Amino acid sequence: MEWDCRWDGRGLTLEVGVRGAGLTHAPQQAAGQSPYTDKAHGLGLGLFLAHAIIHRLDGRVTLLNREGGGVCTRVELPSAATPAAAAG
Repeated sequence: MEWDCRWDGRGLTLEVGVRGAGLTHAPQQAAGQSPYTDKAHGLGLGLFLAHAIIHRLDGRVTLLNREGGGVCTRVELPSAATPAAAAG
């Protein structure tokens, strides 16, 4: 697992990457929209709930396939001083 965290004054970006097979198109499209799992005993609620909480904070979650295999989950959260956060 690899991670990176950046602050640019407008907000925070957190990226968590893992190596593996990556995602097919279906999980990328379903991410956060409905519970989804490819695990035998999973409920698919983790990403769904994380997406809902981050969206409520005017942020966003993006799933990306990594070069060389694997997945990167990017979470972007605005600072409290950004117009989108202040208007909400």
